[in-house]
Amino acid sequence: MMRSLLLTAAVGLLLAAPATAIATCSPPTDVAQALGEASTVFVGEVAATTEDGHTATMRVVSIWKGRDLPGRVEVHGTDSTGENAAKFVAGATYLVVPENSRTPFLASICSATRPYEPTGSAIPAAYQEAVGAAEGRTPEGSSVAADAADAKVLRTAALGIVSAGVIATGLLVIRIWRPTTRTPMSDAPPQSTPQPPPRTQGSSRSARRRMRHIQRMNRKL
Repeated sequence: MMRSLLLTAAVGLLLAAPATAIATCSPPTDVAQALGEASTVFVGEVAATTEDGHTATMRVVSIWKGRDLPGRVEVHGTDSTGENAAKFVAGATYLVVPENSRTPFLASICSATRPYEPTGSAIPAAYQEAVGAAEGRTPEGSSVAADAADAKVLRTAALGIVSAGVIATGLLVIRIWRPTTRTPMSDAPPQSTPQPPPRTQGSSRSARRRMRHIQRMNRKL
């Protein structure tokens, strides 16, 4: 009777205990082989984590293999079952060898994903044959690509400013040296006030004679 009670209690404790994720695999020991078999390989720096570090937002530093990637991607350390969970640390850099080829990437402890010390864009010689490249590619929207785009915009703007300055200077020079012309208001000669004809000496004498003749006539009357 006592043994049955103890067995029943033990079973009850096991059923009541919370489920714990159990690892059913281990990371591959031959990293080069894992890189050769993977469809996507990249170096990523953890910008932020959620779900107690099991999900990470990574800034893609360099793409070693596979399709082009955006500047930031999401990487899950476990699938929906919660098994084989990997944990990421904010600020750390990882060589990500995901188990799928599209975002969000799955990189559990079953993958060859591991902490990594970046060496610029150069790929270590031990992995070059596996990924088929000697240097990594720049992700889309990275700071390098953004800097190049900004430099192109600045060059275009500077060229536009210089062109506008040259045009403005040319117009100013033309305006300064162009002869000034005035359009006459009318082609007709200016009107002048008519003046009386000047008096001559003969006309003065005739006037005096008429005056004397008028005076004599008046005395006779």
